[in-house]
Amino acid sequence: MQSNKVYIILCEGDSEFAYLQELNRFLRENNYSLTFSAKIIGTGYYKNVLQKYSNEKKNNPRLPIKILLDNDIYCRNDRENKVNFEKSKIKEHFLFNIQNFEDFLILHYDDETLKKWLEICRQNNHEKEPMHSNNYMPQFQKLVPNYSKGSCPFSPLEHINLENLFRHNADINIFIKSDFASLLKNLLNKI
Repeated sequence: MQSNKVYIILCEGDSEFAYLQELNRFLRENNYSLTFSAKIIGTGYYKNVLQKYSNEKKNNPRLPIKILLDNDIYCRNDRENKVNFEKSKIKEHFLFNIQNFEDFLILHYDDETLKKWLEICRQNNHEKEPMHSNNYMPQFQKLVPNYSKGSCPFSPLEHINLENLFRHNADINIFIKSDFASLLKNLLNKI
C-alpha cells in the first residue's frame, strides 16, 4: 500500500478549513493516499501569511506547505499585498482562488448554477474589480442557500463535485480559476 502523502495547507479562515476537512473525508473514504493538514492563518494579508508560513516551515521542515488564498485583496492591492507578493521569495507556495473562496466553491456546482453566478459577476465587474463580501455574499447565498462563512455547502463532497471543479477550472471561457484545484487534480492523477 502506498504511504499517505501529507500537504500542509495554510488557509485564510474557517470556510477553507471546513472545505479541506470535507475533502479529507472524501479522500479517505475513496482510498486516496493523500491528506491536507489545514492550518488557519485568520487573514490573507501577506505579512500575516509570511509569518504563519515561517512558523510552519520551522515546525515542519520536511512537509510540503502550500498557501491557499483569495486573489481579491492581492488584485486590489489592499495593504500592499500585491507589492509584497511580487517581491516574495516564497511565491511558488501560493495557490490563489480567483477572486475569492466562494468563486472556488461555485466551480463545484452544475453548469446552470455556475452560469447564474458568472452573470452576477459580469454585472458587478467582478473579474476586473473583485467584489467585497458584503456585496457578493447575499447574491451567493441566493444560489447556494445552505452556505454560510465557516461551512462547507456540500456535505458530503461527491465525485460529481470534483468532476465539475476540474472541468470548470480547465474551461478557458470561465474567468474563475483556482490554483488549488489544479494542484488537487494533478495529485489525484498521480495516485
